Amino acid sequence: GMYMKRKKQERRTRGVILTIVLLLILFIFVVAGLLNKRAEKEREEAYEQKTLEEAQGVCEEFLNAYQDKDGEMLTRLLWNQGYGEPVEFSEYMKIAADHLSYEIGKAKKHKDGSCWVSVEITNLDLPAIAELEIEKKTHLKSDSGTALNDFLHLLSDWDTKNLGEMPMKTYKADILLKEENLQWRIEMTDELSDALLGGYVELYSEVVKELEGAQ
Repeated sequence: GMYMKRKKQERRTRGVILTIVLLLILFIFVVAGLLNKRAEKEREEAYEQKTLEEAQGVCEEFLNAYQDKDGEMLTRLLWNQGYGEPVEFSEYMKIAADHLSYEIGKAKKHKDGSCWVSVEITNLDLPAIAELEIEKKTHLKSDSGTALNDFLHLLSDWDTKNLGEMPMKTYKADILLKEENLQWRIEMTDELSDALLGGYVELYSEVVKELEGAQ
């Protein structure tokens, strides 16, 4: 009888050990799965962080290219423009590029896969400059076909003309980036071009409104 009892006990012990082992294995799998999930999430977050940093890097390259008046580089970094003619820098754009400075802020990814990078661009305040000019009536005589040229000269010789501080403004712009061939590319928006051109877009729309009102 003792023999049978011992056999039974051994079996039970073996059963308990087996159960513990199985539970341990299960536990290890669950933990491994959780760790794996966490690692995957961390990988995804790291990847997202990397893509956001890449987007910020593209904005920096783009704004540096603008400061350097490098039309080819600008075109290469523009969304859907890679095959177009390089951006040509007009006289006015060159003046704006000389005055432009910037600071790059946070990047955010959107559900549609695009990305926004907030930037602060400091540049000419063209509407304010035009207003000063209209008050002084020095150069903006529209009957002389050279009004624009005179205005450009005024801007480029501003410092030598003792006109005081050049009116400047900090434009807050959100740069929109889209993926093209696995690269971030910048979509040109009114907000961005207004900042790059020192308020030109805003001034232009004001003038158009005034002209429409005058009719």
